[in-house]
Amino acid sequence: MPKFREYLASSYPLLYCQTHELNRAISEFSKEAETLEFQCFGWDCKNGIIELTGNRYKPMQPENLPKEISGLPKQSIVFAQNYNLFWDDPLIVQDLLNRSLEWKATTKILMVLSPRMAIPTELEKITALVDFAYPNADQIRAILEAVAQSAELEMPQDSDLIIEAALGLTAFEAENAFTLSAIYDEFDPKIISDHKMQMVKKTGLLEVWEPQPLEELGGIDRLKQYFMNRKIAFRDSSKPKLKGVLLLGVPGCGKSLTGKVAASIFETVLVRLDVSALKTSLVGASEERMRMACRIIDGLRNAVLILDEVEKAWGGVQSSGISDAGTTLGMFGYFLTWLQETNSRIYTIATANSLRGLPPEFLRAGRFDALWFIDLPNSQEITEIIKIMNKRYSTEIPLNWASKLRGYTGAEIEQLARDSIFDGLEEAYKNIVPLERTMAEEIKDLRAWATDRARMASGPGEESKSTRKIQKLDPRAN
Repeated sequence: MPKFREYLASSYPLLYCQTHELNRAISEFSKEAETLEFQCFGWDCKNGIIELTGNRYKPMQPENLPKEISGLPKQSIVFAQNYNLFWDDPLIVQDLLNRSLEWKATTKILMVLSPRMAIPTELEKITALVDFAYPNADQIRAILEAVAQSAELEMPQDSDLIIEAALGLTAFEAENAFTLSAIYDEFDPKIISDHKMQMVKKTGLLEVWEPQPLEELGGIDRLKQYFMNRKIAFRDSSKPKLKGVLLLGVPGCGKSLTGKVAASIFETVLVRLDVSALKTSLVGASEERMRMACRIIDGLRNAVLILDEVEKAWGGVQSSGISDAGTTLGMFGYFLTWLQETNSRIYTIATANSLRGLPPEFLRAGRFDALWFIDLPNSQEITEIIKIMNKRYSTEIPLNWASKLRGYTGAEIEQLARDSIFDGLEEAYKNIVPLERTMAEEIKDLRAWATDRARMASGPGEESKSTRKIQKLDPRAN
C-alpha cells in the first residue's frame, strides 16, 4: 500500500485513515505534509476549519466543507475529524464526487480521520486508505520516561518488559497505564498488561480469558512438551515465527483448556475470537467488525488467540453466499489473509470437534504448524484428572476408579466430581452417560481419520503397552 507521502505527491483528492489517535495522527501527518510545502488545516464539526499554523477558526456546517476546501490555496490539505459521520447525506457525497477532479488539478486534499471505517460505495473509487500505526517501542519509551520524570521515579531496570507490555496501546492509553502503575511507586508490567486487556474488553469484539497453569491440565503430555519446546521462539525474532496449531478431538477432552495452558507456558495474554458474535444484520458491518477485531489482536503484539469450534464458524463457508449474501465468505477471506500476513507474534489455537465442511484453504499446509488429535484420556491421564478434580472441589474420588472411568472425557470426570458433592459418588456415577457410549460411532470414525493424519497428543498409556500372554506348548507332548 502506498504511503501518505506518496498520496500527497500524486494529489489524491480524498484520503481516509482509521485510527483512535486523531490528534497524534494529525500532528504527524501535518509535519510530513509541510515538508512537501502543503498548507495544513484541521476541521471538526464543532469548530469548523482550523488553520493549524495560525490557529484561525472558521465555523461552518459540514455540508459546506467541500466548498470551503475549493476556496483554499493550492497545495492545501484539510484533516477532518469524523467527517464520515455526515456521509449519510447524499448532497455531501455528491458534492465530494463533483469536486474530486477539481481538487486533483489544484492539489487540494481532504483527509478524513475516524475510529470507524465507513466509506459510502459512491466514494470508494476516489478514496485511498492510509495506515497509522500504534506508537512504536521508541515512542512508548519516550512516554515512559516522561511519566517517570513527572512522578519522580527512576526508569525501571526491566524497562524493555514495561515497554513490551504497553505495545499496542495508543499514546494516551500508554500514558494512562504508566500513570496508573506509578501511583504504586513502580512500573509493573502486569498492571500495564491488565490495563491493555481492559481496553480490549471495551471493544466488545474479543473475549479476554485467564491463562491456566500447567498443573490444571491432566495428560496430553506430548502436546504440553510441544509448547514447552517452542516457548523460547514465541518472543525471539531470530527464531522462525510460530503460527499455531489446530486441535481436533472428542468434545470435552480439554481443547480449550489446552489453549489457556499454552498462554501460561508462553507467558502472554489470551484472547478468544467468536466469529459468530461478530455478525450483524447491517450490510458490510460484519466484515468491518472482523477487520477491527484483527486490528486489535495485531495491537496486542504478543498473544495467544483461541478460535473455538471452528467447524461451526467456517464449516460450509463456500456455500454461505446463498444464505447470507457472502458475509461469512468475506469475513473468512479477510481473516485468512490477516492470519498469513500479520507481523505480530500471535499464536493461533483453533479447536474443532470435526473437520467436516471446513474449506481446504483453512487446512492447507503452512496455515498451522501442526494438527493434533486429542483422544479420550487413558488410565494414566484419568488418574491425573481425578487428582486435579479432587483438589479443585475437595472431593474424594478414589484413584483406583481410573479403570472404572475409562472412556470418560475430562469434562465428564469434572461433572462427576461436582455432582458427587450433592448426590454422593455412586449416585453421581450412575447418572452420567459418557460420550463414548452416546457417540460411539462418531468417536470411532474421528479416531480412525486422525490415526495417520494428525499428531497424537497423548501417549498410548499403560494399558496399551500390555502384551497378550501366550502359553507355549511342548511340540513333543503329542
